[in-house]
Amino acid sequence: MLTAYLPSGELFTIRRRLSQKEIYDLRESAPFLCPACRQKMLLKAGPSKFPHFAHFKDRSCTFESEPETLYHLEGKLALYHWLRDQGIEAVLEAGIPEINQRADILITSEGKRIAIEFQCSAIPQEVWAKRTRSYHQAGIRVLWILGKEKLKSQYSGTLHDVSLGSFEWLFPFGSSAMPTFIAFCPKNSVFFKSTSILPFSPRSTLVEFKISGLRTTSFTSLIKEHLFVTSSQIRRWLYKKEKWKQFSHRYATVQDPFFRELYLRKLPPASIPAEAGVPVPYMHLIETSPLRWQSYLFLDLFYDRPAGTVIQRHKIKNVFTKRLMKGDIILRHNGDLPEATNPYIPLFSYLTFLVQSGCLNSQKNGEFILRKDFIACMPEGEEEKTREKMVKYLESFYSNEIINQELIVKGTAFFEDGSLGL
Repeated sequence: MLTAYLPSGELFTIRRRLSQKEIYDLRESAPFLCPACRQKMLLKAGPSKFPHFAHFKDRSCTFESEPETLYHLEGKLALYHWLRDQGIEAVLEAGIPEINQRADILITSEGKRIAIEFQCSAIPQEVWAKRTRSYHQAGIRVLWILGKEKLKSQYSGTLHDVSLGSFEWLFPFGSSAMPTFIAFCPKNSVFFKSTSILPFSPRSTLVEFKISGLRTTSFTSLIKEHLFVTSSQIRRWLYKKEKWKQFSHRYATVQDPFFRELYLRKLPPASIPAEAGVPVPYMHLIETSPLRWQSYLFLDLFYDRPAGTVIQRHKIKNVFTKRLMKGDIILRHNGDLPEATNPYIPLFSYLTFLVQSGCLNSQKNGEFILRKDFIACMPEGEEEKTREKMVKYLESFYSNEIINQELIVKGTAFFEDGSLGL
């Protein structure tokens, strides 16, 4: 901790590294009291340690917290100064008695309280959920900022291929169609804010980052949504898909239910059509790779069926639900996002893509008509044309805010009563 009460009642904050004389003088001011639980604390400092306060080993704070690293201490202190320099009312390590929690930073902005948590260590999903729920019950919004050192990525410019596990997926906030998350690096004083997130597999995710310095970024601009999918991001995603189709047979096994199903149907991965496995809005709500869950739908609904085939709404819902129940399709826990528990929204988003791209015709009674055969192996030279056509379509699809907003309303209603067409 960086704050403690002195015997005089003054709340003292360690704002930087201290000299040996300053450390000696501060120790002379003991005892130190925890601002939250008011128990005695000791001052830890040394040549290789950032000075901080800590509870004695035989005592623990009654307010929930976890051990702090130097990276975390420096990060929350930098964020605290950054907020104060903008004239924002901010309290470092603020205890909130009504929920028995201590926020890294608690600010008041436009009459609303916001807790800022700089999370640098993995915590169980249940702990994250409990803390977030408690903040909400107290009428406090919470902004979780991830420590940049937790992100493992390969990158070219601002486009990163990031490994996001279940812990990192707790952090996205904002729009369910295109959520965002923020990471901060105290070593370089730099924010990494995602402007678009396109998951490729349960872990591999293509993320476009806006990178900005601490001094040139305002709190308002940091939390404001500037979300867009770039053509280079879509191309990279489709390129990864083509590589997967070409080389996944090298590690495919019959123990994997997906590859086993392809094998039993005598379909190599390369034969999966271009329309199966595309990045669509809300696909992050499903943990299973879009290549897999969309291929399952292709096999269950469209495979070996001629143009003109009628596909009923309840049939689509039933095959998707069966795949969920069987475990072939797994949902993702998406932190604090709205609509994060409705699995049919990404399904409806994909159906919308198939209608808009000319694969299906939508009828007002909730039925679909297959307009063309799904082509598994394209003639030579056609793949590049199809990919570029898909890039342009997906760019338009993602940028259409009206479609993205309607997907939630129509998607929910469609699978409830089938009354809304596309």
